[in-house]
Parts: sequence; structure tokens; C-alpha cells
Amino acid sequence: MKKKFPKGYARKGLADTALKTAAAGYLTRKLCDVAMDGDVAAIERLVAEGASCDAKGGVFAAPALCRAAYEGHTAAVEALVRRGADLDATDSEGTTALMWASQYEHSAIVAALLQ
Repeated sequence: MKKKFPKGYARKGLADTALKTAAAGYLTRKLCDVAMDGDVAAIERLVAEGASCDAKGGVFAAPALCRAAYEGHTAAVEALVRRGADLDATDSEGTTALMWASQYEHSAIVAALLQ
């Protein structure tokens, strides 16, 4: 005889997991956007809420660190590094944050990444 579960029992667990996964995905995508904008307060808040510092997004699947370095946002780069972002993470073309910062002559970011 099959064990009977209350109506919706199995689906509730799946729905909860799906919602958590969707929320984490949203936070991760949002982190990429705010890193590109240089919004340090938003970076700190999103990471505290569960966004991955190694979040990738956009056309070139660039990590948040690469996006901040590309735009020249030193404080955003420093915030991501403090929170444990992977310094060797690359975009879809194999470019790291250090390479972006060097190419666009963001010397303060190059220094921060080399510390």
C-alpha cells in the first residue's frame, strides 16, 4: 500500500527549492549589474543576501569583478575582492579583471588586484 502524503506535500518542497534557486539567480545577475555601475553598497547588500561574488552575466558571461574592473570602479573591485571574488575568473573570451584593468589603464585597480 502506498503511503499517502497530504495534498501538495511533494510539490511544496520542490516549489521552495525552485524559489530559492530563482532568488539566488536573481541576486547573482543583479550583482553583475551593480558591479558594472560601481555601487559598493548594493554589492555588499547582495553578497550578504546570498549572491555569489563570482557571478557571471551579460553577453560575454563576465564575472562581476571583470565588469567592475572594465568600468574602472576601484571601490567596487575592492569590495568584491574583500568578499572573496576569484581573481582568476574569466569572461567567455578568457579575459580576467586584471587584463581589463590593464588594457584600460585603470592603475588603481591593477594595484588592488596585485596586492
